Amino acid sequence: MKNFKILLLSAMALLFGRCGNDTEEMQIDPAFTAYISAFTSGLVSNSDVITIKLTESVSGVDFNQPIEKNLFDFSPSLDGQTYWVDPRTIEFRPESPMPSDQYYEVDFELGDVLDVPDDLETFTFNFQIIKQAVFVSFRNMQPYNDEDLTRQQVNGLVQTADMADADVVESLFKASQGSTNPNLSWTHDSDGKNHRFSIEEVERGDKRSKVDLTWDGGDLDVEDGSASFEIPSLSEFMIMSLNVVQEPDQHIEINFSDPLKKNQNLDGLIYLASQEEVRIVVKSNNVKVYPQKKLSGDHELIVEEFIENSLGYHLMAGSRQVLAFTSHKPAIEILGQGVIVPNTDRVVLPFRAVNLSGVDVQIVKVFENNIAQFLQDNMLDGNEMLRRVGRLEYKGSVDLKSTTSINYSTWNTFYLDLSEHIKTEPGA
Repeated sequence: MKNFKILLLSAMALLFGRCGNDTEEMQIDPAFTAYISAFTSGLVSNSDVITIKLTESVSGVDFNQPIEKNLFDFSPSLDGQTYWVDPRTIEFRPESPMPSDQYYEVDFELGDVLDVPDDLETFTFNFQIIKQAVFVSFRNMQPYNDEDLTRQQVNGLVQTADMADADVVESLFKASQGSTNPNLSWTHDSDGKNHRFSIEEVERGDKRSKVDLTWDGGDLDVEDGSASFEIPSLSEFMIMSLNVVQEPDQHIEINFSDPLKKNQNLDGLIYLASQEEVRIVVKSNNVKVYPQKKLSGDHELIVEEFIENSLGYHLMAGSRQVLAFTSHKPAIEILGQGVIVPNTDRVVLPFRAVNLSGVDVQIVKVFENNIAQFLQDNMLDGNEMLRRVGRLEYKGSVDLKSTTSINYSTWNTFYLDLSEHIKTEPGA
């Protein structure tokens, strides 16, 4: 079977306002670009407004006052009000959060605000609401009093894929430990997506136990689920969790089962194998390890078993763990070299992304008779002097979709089917 060479340059860049699963792209008549410079599209939050931005200003309009004309027609129907935000921007503000995963098709009466040709009087576009999902993680366990380890507080985080009302989130969850039901206390971030919880008055006894957190997702239109956190016995001194925190100050958080011995010198007991200098801060059973300079990549953290708790007992076991110091700012990575493509019906490019919901794609074709000239300035994956030897074959945007709910704040792998955008050519 004959192989083809294809060069993918400037492959991916950040888009904004996108997130989700299954939106179908609607073909827009390019003639509308003379009148509309931007509009809501792709996958959006349930709390977003629907926006049309015009290329020219409209005079004599009242800002932030409801517009009497019915400029938007939604299918399915959507209640709300339309407003002029500035001379070029019109917003439709829904009365209430839009349903999870709902697909909308919209007709905007452009002819009612601008003088346009008859065939451009109605501008049709579409968008889809993010599919709601719940992600639960436990953060740490801490005693109320360092002298009484029988009473503990277990802390964690609920992340929702889309904005969720605080009262609704709280109503979903229930904690249990054996036959008891500990109370839950909550704090909620203003973005409506991060909901921190504490399970109160958890008992720690002579034997191991566990705390179960369950949720009934009906009111949030998500699947029911559960998560568990193991509570060690009073005789077990152990590491409960290790986490890298990137912002605002990069550090490692270590949660121990017991408060550490006061005034204990931890130099040489907690350290990085790379010998990077660190500053260690101890508060009860929590330790924060601050590198003196910002780290990137993988680093091994070593915790020796000779660390003592407040009663003078050593750790049951030490730890050697490789931690990834990676930025969780929006980022993207193409997997592999991606320069040799087989002659098949599908040409698939794998890549991974974090905190991105859409990407821009550019594909440049280097013609067969220009390959030698291209290789004078480049290796196969280079991108120098492209205008001399190539032509832009495709430029567009792609939503990062998933058939299942995923956490966009962590790295996920996606696949781009290039055969939908280009036709491979032997030798090019």
